[in-house]
Amino acid sequence: MTGMKKCRKVVTARLVDARSKLKNVKAKKREVDNYIEEKDMREEIGKLLIANRNLEEKALNLSTENSKLHPGDLVVGIGGDKGGDTTKLCLEIQNVDNPNNPQGILLLGWYYGHDNHQGLEKYMSEVFKQINALEYVEFDMPSYGKQRRKVFKKAIGDCLFITAMLNLPGPSSLNPCFICDYKFTNHGSEKALVGTSPFDQSFKLRTIDSILAKGRPLLLMNPEDIGIPPIHTIHGVAQKYVLDPLFALANRLDAPGKDLPRSLSEQKSYFKDLILREETSLARCHDVKNGISRCELLISTYENVQKPGAKIKKNASKCSSVACVPHLVKNKKLFDPKAYFHCSSCNGFFHYHCINVVTDDEKLSLVNGLGSRKCTSCELGHPATLDDHIRILAGAKTSLAQVSDSEELEYCALNVERKEIEAQMKESKGFYRRKLEKVFRNLGCDHRIWYQEMTGNQIRTLLREKNVKRIVDVFPYSLEIMWISEIMGELAFLMTHSNNADKSDFLIDEIEKSIKRLTIVLKELHKETGNDG
Repeated sequence: MTGMKKCRKVVTARLVDARSKLKNVKAKKREVDNYIEEKDMREEIGKLLIANRNLEEKALNLSTENSKLHPGDLVVGIGGDKGGDTTKLCLEIQNVDNPNNPQGILLLGWYYGHDNHQGLEKYMSEVFKQINALEYVEFDMPSYGKQRRKVFKKAIGDCLFITAMLNLPGPSSLNPCFICDYKFTNHGSEKALVGTSPFDQSFKLRTIDSILAKGRPLLLMNPEDIGIPPIHTIHGVAQKYVLDPLFALANRLDAPGKDLPRSLSEQKSYFKDLILREETSLARCHDVKNGISRCELLISTYENVQKPGAKIKKNASKCSSVACVPHLVKNKKLFDPKAYFHCSSCNGFFHYHCINVVTDDEKLSLVNGLGSRKCTSCELGHPATLDDHIRILAGAKTSLAQVSDSEELEYCALNVERKEIEAQMKESKGFYRRKLEKVFRNLGCDHRIWYQEMTGNQIRTLLREKNVKRIVDVFPYSLEIMWISEIMGELAFLMTHSNNADKSDFLIDEIEKSIKRLTIVLKELHKETGNDG
């Protein structure tokens, strides 16, 4: 058996050592990959952009492939995203019939790390320098001869990636917009609300010069030439101002007597606060019960000490009280012989239970200086006897018994409410919640409400006209559900046209009208909702 144990220890130690070495090897591999990738960016991608070889080849392929490349300037989008452990930087030719055609996408490079300014600057700064210097491309086109196209550059990607390329504060800052300098806060008394925020107005535009004066932008272009990422934006608006309100409405309808807050975020906060209140109430119940037990044990001990011929053990931790008996009580776990109270009147030091402090709540108040107290003798005005202590403890026990009843009633009420809200919000046991989630499941859009959000494809599915009607039909008619329906309709129209295709003047006017209608409904329905940008 001893040999087996030794063998097991040796094997375990070697496994741990092997895992540690493997972890170090992986870390070294990442360092090497990043070095190689950075070197490749400077040597290969750098040479690629200077000579325009791959970009010219892409343009030529698109121009000869069913005339998919439009005439005029070559419009290219510069951007990227983080997937898994890697961040990718890409170039996309946009003025084509199908902007998402793989033939029009060029991978500029990738690295292990986050898609922030620090990572992009470390691994992609040389690439950005050459992107900024790229002005035109030339390529031979069959039957047309040599083509020279001016390159018009745009920033693409989500808001986080765009702000990283421009070295701007980002979505969580006071001025998160990368186009203008509009400032607002989401916290405190100055919290910006949808109903009153002028987010539909134009403010002082940022310029590349103003950004250069404060930071180190990698992509040199004026922010006014950068469009917001429509799919990401619509996804965020749909999640916060459509899906969350739908589930919040279902929760309120399923719990009519609970007076739940209006928004889902406030409902979650209410539920967390309810859990805290329940835990606090339970702790008070235990404290009161322990206080009653301490009273009973101390009274019993004092009575035993008063009996004729009682044998009293020597007290190694005696305090200044003549009634110091912590060494004689039976359940010593309920008493702390190391904690002392200093009486400022007689300058004595007393165990808390020796001055009849029997609850942790009262003890903490004295420790934190929130209570005013003297020792028992100083409060009585004469040396306290055992009978005095018994009388005071008996009165404390009676008072605690009354408090215990009210505390238990409060705890039971909180416990019942917490279970009901939990069943509604986390277990989906309410009628409208079950009905709504069933519709989502049937549409392939199972909403994982508590921890995750829907994907972009799920949002696209939900915003189809027939699916909007199925969702709205879950609820009884109300002005609120009609407004939510209008928001979904406008988002559906905007998502339909959220692509890189050229837009006619008429379509641009229609998109502007849709955004104005959306703004009006959002401000009306979500007057008191925070503006998250």
